[in-house]
Amino acid sequence: MKYLLFVFLVLMVGCQDLNSGTHISRSSVEGVASHILSQNPDADFFVFEERIYLKKDNVDTSNIRRGEIAGKIESNLSPNLTFENLSATNIPINTKIYKLKNEKSLDRLIADIDGQLILYQVAIEG
Repeated sequence: MKYLLFVFLVLMVGCQDLNSGTHISRSSVEGVASHILSQNPDADFFVFEERIYLKKDNVDTSNIRRGEIAGKIESNLSPNLTFENLSATNIPINTKIYKLKNEKSLDRLIADIDGQLILYQVAIEG
């Protein structure tokens, strides 16, 4: 019995995401992206480390400070809906993506578009 409990605990710990448990597989990224676009063809989002980040509308970003750079948008939506890391629907290529200052979680990121900070939040699969 102790052995089964030990195996169960090892499996549970091994399957956890250290940030927040919202990482999804590559095929799931494409599935979620396709679903979002089917609901809203003008959806504003990007992919970062197998997570989809949706633009948060009507958010006051005056108190949000950017931390270290997480990356730059490398490509826009391809015709066959293949999303690569740092690809986006509406964000211009070479736009810098930042972590939030003093925030360890990667659930929210900031895009600096022409000096304007835009908040994006990870989309939960489902």
